[in-house]
Amino acid sequence: MNRPVNLFVPPWAACLPTNGCENLTRPGDLAILASMYQRFEIPTAPAPPLHPVPNKFLPVVRRPGLAWMLLREAFHYRFQRDVLLSRPCIYGVFSGPVGGFLPRTQLCVGCMRCVQEYPDVCQVFVDERWKALGDSYFTPDSISTLNYEATTGKIMVKGVGYKGPFAGEGFDGLWTDMSEIVRPTRDGIYGREYISTAVELGRKPTHVDPRAETVAAEEPVLELQVPFLFDLLPDACRGNGAEAAAIAAAARVRSLCLLPWRGLACAPIRRAEEAVVVPVVAACEAVEAARFLAGKAFPAIEWTDAAPADLPRLRSALPGSVPLLRVPLGSGTSAEVRALAAAGAGAFHVTADYHGRTADGSFVKDALLKLHDSLVEAGLREQVTLVASGGIVRAEHVPKAILCGADLVALDTAVWVAQGAALRGEFTRAGRRALDFPPLPPAWGAQRIVNFCAAWRDQLLEILSAMGLREVRRLRGELGRAMSYEDLEKEAFGDLERSA
Repeated sequence: MNRPVNLFVPPWAACLPTNGCENLTRPGDLAILASMYQRFEIPTAPAPPLHPVPNKFLPVVRRPGLAWMLLREAFHYRFQRDVLLSRPCIYGVFSGPVGGFLPRTQLCVGCMRCVQEYPDVCQVFVDERWKALGDSYFTPDSISTLNYEATTGKIMVKGVGYKGPFAGEGFDGLWTDMSEIVRPTRDGIYGREYISTAVELGRKPTHVDPRAETVAAEEPVLELQVPFLFDLLPDACRGNGAEAAAIAAAARVRSLCLLPWRGLACAPIRRAEEAVVVPVVAACEAVEAARFLAGKAFPAIEWTDAAPADLPRLRSALPGSVPLLRVPLGSGTSAEVRALAAAGAGAFHVTADYHGRTADGSFVKDALLKLHDSLVEAGLREQVTLVASGGIVRAEHVPKAILCGADLVALDTAVWVAQGAALRGEFTRAGRRALDFPPLPPAWGAQRIVNFCAAWRDQLLEILSAMGLREVRRLRGELGRAMSYEDLEKEAFGDLERSA
């Protein structure tokens, strides 16, 4: 009797000990694997910022008025200790050693209770230092939220509600549709049911041979436990500990970190770190880079300026690594990616600037939609992997980019700001010196990255659970679960004539 053929083995099975589990066809093997399986999660720990980040709200107290009020109330309430020591702030702004005479401004959330109860004693303003954070795209609100996530590893919840506009440019014009709620996955974030955030990087197999015991892929395929990796650091900011922190964080969240190959030649990394590092190499330097990278365990290589004719040479240079092609987004990106994919390329890193703008001035959201549709029409979408970068600065930008057609995203400015970098002016490209990045301890920087990655993954799980999706891969290109403000506006008001 022929032995049954296994056409699929769970990706996590490769991480388990092989003693007693080599042959999955025997009775009880799946039970053994299930008992050894552990749910993926990202452990967090507090990591306060090295340099204080200005709080949005600045409470200002008139100290003479406060002293007179306290004296008056002391006689009015007959020196009752419990009454006199009560504070008009549940967040502890006035609960310091000297109370309201030295408010703890970093705790203020702008609830305005103190202003309502004591308008002649206390006022709350928006701190001018907070207004100076970030630039026109990476706004002070985004930086404050990211700092909280990197410090605590938790999702920021504001009791005062959202006070901003409900639509805007870029990702703010795309809304996730939560109307299709499916109960089994609704509480997946809390452990009732597992929701997978794993994605694959590489060219997928186009068919399955029923006579084979395994699925043969055309090239190696990597599985990442989170749908994001860490992009290149600007040249002017290298050597301050940020790269070492990103490598350590990538290992802890089971992701990848992009680094220039010449930097690796100048500052070699440990053998254990090679498993999460992706060298970035120009296609014209393939021969020179292959000599240096040969024999090393890099999981993938990112090639820049590659043409279809270069693919056989690049694939043979490092056959054990996934080739990832870096392509700037622009008007001709769809045709270029289609040509490279038809020639055998399987993974693409499509890039925009740090504000999400492409070479032709469009936003990364619209460019991804166009590229995704182009690959679908060519019958190539299921084979290739798209990594998108540029303009990803908030947790909701990750699922929105995937909705527009990306398989995963590469994070840039969010990683650096989480490690204490400050934007000085409009920071759109790596060549501009608008990023102030002081030296940092790598262990502290790694914990900050891990914390905000955990918070972003939790928010991704919330969206997936509300949509009834059990894995992030099903979210790719699922525009039926999103609403575009532009489309809704045209649908509602497109047939109305403009009045004179």
